[in-house]
Amino acid sequence: MKYHDFRIRIEAKRGNGYDVSVNSPAGSANEHIVLPFDIDEAMQQFHDMGRAVRGASDRKVVMEGPAPVKPSEFGNQLFRALFTGRVGKLYNAMSRDLQDPNVGLRINLHLNLNDPSVSALAGVPWEFVYDADTMDYLNLSKQTPIIRYLDVQRPNTLQPLSAGKLKVLAVMSSPKGMHELDLDKERKLIETIMARDKEIELTIKEHPTPNKLRLWLTQDEYHVLHYMGHGTHDDKTGVGALVLEDEDNNAVLLDAETLGTFLRNAPTVRLAFLNACDLAKTDEDSPFSGVANRLVMAGMPAVVAMQFPISDDAAIAFARSFYARLESGHAVDEAVAHGRNAILADKPGSMEWGTPVLYMRTPDGRLFEKPRKARAELSAPKQPVPVPVADGTVAVTKKAIGTVAGIAAAVLAVVAGIFFWTSGRSVTLDFDVTASDALTAYIDVPKRLIVGPKEGDGGSQHLARYTVDIAAPAGVTGVTVGETSIINDVWQADLTAGNEGEFEILATISDKNKPNADPLKKSVTMGVTIEPAVQTDYDSAIASIKEPGNDTESIVAELTRLEALGLSDEMRETLVSTKEQLDGVVQAKSLARGTFDSATIMLTEKIGAYDDWFEGLKSVRGFEPTATDYPEVIEEYDDVRNAITVTDFTLCASRPPCSAGVRFRAGTTVFEVISHTPDVKTQGVFVRYLLKPDLELIKLSRFKLAGNTTSIGGSALSKRGSYEVRLFNDDGDLLKSQEIEIH
Repeated sequence: MKYHDFRIRIEAKRGNGYDVSVNSPAGSANEHIVLPFDIDEAMQQFHDMGRAVRGASDRKVVMEGPAPVKPSEFGNQLFRALFTGRVGKLYNAMSRDLQDPNVGLRINLHLNLNDPSVSALAGVPWEFVYDADTMDYLNLSKQTPIIRYLDVQRPNTLQPLSAGKLKVLAVMSSPKGMHELDLDKERKLIETIMARDKEIELTIKEHPTPNKLRLWLTQDEYHVLHYMGHGTHDDKTGVGALVLEDEDNNAVLLDAETLGTFLRNAPTVRLAFLNACDLAKTDEDSPFSGVANRLVMAGMPAVVAMQFPISDDAAIAFARSFYARLESGHAVDEAVAHGRNAILADKPGSMEWGTPVLYMRTPDGRLFEKPRKARAELSAPKQPVPVPVADGTVAVTKKAIGTVAGIAAAVLAVVAGIFFWTSGRSVTLDFDVTASDALTAYIDVPKRLIVGPKEGDGGSQHLARYTVDIAAPAGVTGVTVGETSIINDVWQADLTAGNEGEFEILATISDKNKPNADPLKKSVTMGVTIEPAVQTDYDSAIASIKEPGNDTESIVAELTRLEALGLSDEMRETLVSTKEQLDGVVQAKSLARGTFDSATIMLTEKIGAYDDWFEGLKSVRGFEPTATDYPEVIEEYDDVRNAITVTDFTLCASRPPCSAGVRFRAGTTVFEVISHTPDVKTQGVFVRYLLKPDLELIKLSRFKLAGNTTSIGGSALSKRGSYEVRLFNDDGDLLKSQEIEIH
């Protein structure tokens, strides 16, 4: 399928609608759209819709309230609001190409998440957009998928499928004290789905703690994280979170930002699939919308999340078709479209096909590079091949770890040691603790410690008799030790250090046949350093802050990338503090640039917004913008400042001066009092009287300024109520506003 991109950006809220820009092969356009509902008032209806779609058909009313609406009616309201004016013309022009079944129109819906009034639209079920003229739901056709698209300043490269297989890590969480999930049933469901495709390799993990999840993601090369459990909102961080478990199976929150950091250290994971299981009995809100957005912003190429609770039958149908298409090399949005149709085929008339939501940042929807070799060749046994990893060393497959002693890409740097142990038959067992990069490891990069018998020393026959515990001795901080497990006839454990220094690691060997004997212990020392490339990138990023030619957003993106790498405590503290200050500059910039074209923000506030931004640049980055480095910004700033001509504005019932909030009787003449500079006495101004709360225009007065003070009468208002009175110059810039009351 060849897709053309139809990019719709909802930029900012203005008045009773939203400013929209569109970019497509047929051209670009700007438009102002008005949605058929107030977003705050409609949120409860969306919740009602979520409760109703399970088992509901298009013939049923699923949105309750004063004016009940069927899904198709609601979807058509969205369609007519979104594809209006110039946007609709471009859409119609592009739709003509859809006569070719091999050509599709990918509708990328961009929401400005930095604007709260726009980010609230993430709760709108856009997946139900319906074209009444063609009687089609756009999302049910693979030719017109609707995706939530986020622009992320991070590299996006395809990942090869290891041995041609799609490797899925399924994580199930059901902590105590929450609505209990049937994990046994969920296990059977996911195994049933995956077992039908031999090219999908499934690994299931239960009872995840945050640290266990981090280790699972880095111990093997997975392509998909499939999470089944509860989602919620973390009040401490202000973002969505997964509900994991602690060691006692109590609920613990893993916020999306932290999960994003984990996933950045697992670069082969290209997709997160968030399944709310059966949450109909508990959560009414979309549990994963905040998590999905944050994961994509953190660099995840694609996230599939459920905006409503989904039934088991629908989840099975969707996942079965979705994963099969994804493994075959299809674009992720095309795979989602097939999954939607699979729900419709298994549950004719059901509206649950609209429950999955796709969040994406990859431009063409492709996540993986499918090897060109035939599957029969892919399944043939091969010798293990070293694979480069992030720190420049070489990794080998698990199968090769026990036999290739000299290759230690993913192993912990330790000093080789020998353990001597005498069995009941006086047989000496000789152990090695192996690694090639003798005393070196990197911060926050898991390293694997391997303990095993020497060649010719009995091999795997001793594994059942002895136990090995690998841990940091009491009092040692900064080192996290994963579970010790037997892999390829050796004991292995991943160790991660959080800061620089030397750390002692203790290996303890016990003989199960001699429970009363003192175990044999051996300690080795691990030296942890900062990877040279990390140090260089960090120094470069910090230095770039003071260079005017560097974009602040790009610097923040680079610092965010570095935050997930191995930094010392001092470096991390500096980075976090600097990033917070730069985020303030970015927000000030967004606010200033957003006020420029606004007709509801006063010029004085616009100037103040630009001044705040410039002050942030000066205090954080050490310079103020110039026309050379920021020509567009300086031009905007000068335009705003030059528009200030009226220095004061009041409304009075009789003679000035008077204060804001003046009360008038209906039918009383309202006097407009303007103070201004003498050199602009011939400039025109106009006053609008807007009746609140809907800001209905009741009266408009135009006049020219004369002298230093102008008093114009004759604006009689007879309609009772509260007014917002706004003064504009001839260019339409808002100069002042004031509240009055007519009674």
